[in-house]
Amino acid sequence: MAKKKTPENHGKLITKKELADIKRLVKEGTPSVEIAKKVGRTLGSLRKIAFDNTISLRVKKAAKKTAKKAAKKTAKKAK
Repeated sequence: MAKKKTPENHGKLITKKELADIKRLVKEGTPSVEIAKKVGRTLGSLRKIAFDNTISLRVKKAAKKTAKKAAKKTAKKAK
């Protein structure tokens, strides 16, 4: 059985810019899986970072509504 490869950012501290990006994406209502991909971290590390910095990854109702509106606009433009 092959040994799993560790991520290249394993053990590296998070930068202020990355933390600001995470906060911005959470505020926009981006799902945590997508935030993790955009920041280049695993979902587990994103959750740990959020916990340590008291950031809620839960999508707020207002953010859900704006995300739905944006999806409708892009769907209309595609037609």
